[in-house]
Amino acid sequence: MGAEMLAMNPRVVKFGTASWEGVTSISVDRGADKVVAEVSDLGPHVVFVDVPEQRVTARVTADLLTDDLGPPRPGDSGALVFFTSPAGTDGGRKKVSMTAVVTAVRHPGGPRGLARVIDLIAVSSDGVADPVTIADAGGEL
Repeated sequence: MGAEMLAMNPRVVKFGTASWEGVTSISVDRGADKVVAEVSDLGPHVVFVDVPEQRVTARVTADLLTDDLGPPRPGDSGALVFFTSPAGTDGGRKKVSMTAVVTAVRHPGGPRGLARVIDLIAVSSDGVADPVTIADAGGEL
């Protein structure tokens, strides 16, 4: 169950024990860490492609509401959990969760002022299981 996604203005975002405020978007992307491509002796075009290694990344963008010099920092790990819905209502809400490690924290300026951009890499529990879990939110907040 793995789709790339973009969640706009998620109401609840948690990383480990911290609640992240002012989040404007979260993107979850998948890419190949390793690509195997082979050609045949019959011509120059690829006849086989495999992606034996994948990477799932997440990017959290938030408005910087106050001076904040605290966590997260690269190397911090924890459960990243957020809720999203198709129309920004409670109908069809999904809970998205993953264990992830922070790889970068940046503070670019933008049209709405200073922002915080946090990049993370999702970690599989065993190397086989998809690191991203998507479930019905039910009554969870």
